[in-house]
Amino acid sequence: QGGYIMSALVGANLSSSLTSAEVTNGKGAKKGDRHTDHNGNTWVFVQASAAHAIYDVLTIKDGYDTTPITAATAKTPMEVGFAQFAFAVDEYGWVMTNGRPTINVLVDAAVNVPLYTSGTAGKLDDSTTSQCIRGLVLTATMTATTSGPCSAVANFPQVEWGATLSQI
Repeated sequence: QGGYIMSALVGANLSSSLTSAEVTNGKGAKKGDRHTDHNGNTWVFVQASAAHAIYDVLTIKDGYDTTPITAATAKTPMEVGFAQFAFAVDEYGWVMTNGRPTINVLVDAAVNVPLYTSGTAGKLDDSTTSQCIRGLVLTATMTATTSGPCSAVANFPQVEWGATLSQI
C-alpha cells in the first residue's frame, strides 16, 4: 500500500528511472509512496504509461501511472506531477508533485500568470484555451523564440475543469 509521506527516505534516487526488473528485485519503492526531500519538495513513486522527456508536466492517474499532460489527458481526474528526468515506457521513478520543479512550457509563457494544458504533450502555456493548472506558476518568463524548460513553483497543483474568469 502506497500513498503515505516519507521524510528522509534513505536511498531514494530522485534523478533516474528504474526498470520493472529492478523494482521487482527490491530497488525503488512502491507505486504511490511519497517522499519529502531536504528542500521541502514532495515526490511520488510512479510508473510511466508513456515515455516522457525531462521536465515534462505529467498526469498521475489512479494507480500511479503517468503520461505527459495534454488538454485530452487532463479530462479525467488525476494528480499533476513533474518529471525531473526522462522515463521510457514502463519505467519507474520519482516525480515531483510540490515544490520548485523545472517544467516544460511553450514559447513566451509568462511569469506569475495561470498556466494551461496545451496540445503539445508535457508542455504548458499561458494561453487560456484549455484546462487551467491551479497552484502552479513560472518564476521566469520563457523566451519569445523557444519552448523548453523553465523554473516554477508548485503548490500541490490541480487541474481546474470548466471556464475561468479569464476565459469568459
